[in-house]
Amino acid sequence: RDVMDVEATLPSDSIFMATHQPVPMSRQNLTEKAANIEYDEVTFLRDFLSSPDFAFVPVLGDSGTGKSHLIRWLYIQIKQLCSD
Repeated sequence: RDVMDVEATLPSDSIFMATHQPVPMSRQNLTEKAANIEYDEVTFLRDFLSSPDFAFVPVLGDSGTGKSHLIRWLYIQIKQLCSD
């Protein structure tokens, strides 16, 4: 921890984005019997912003899988969209 911040919320936005690596993820549709569907963060951002009436999405995973990292990345992307 003396050399590198390991928490997603600690570095500045510019350092966070410079060192960002996409989080491996999948999407699960609970209304269908299909297995998890491969998913990426850009598609997640697009889907999240596509519905003005719905802004709740559970992000599930074990400790250390990148949940906070994904939320931080989403926050930075949305912040940039709002400032454009």
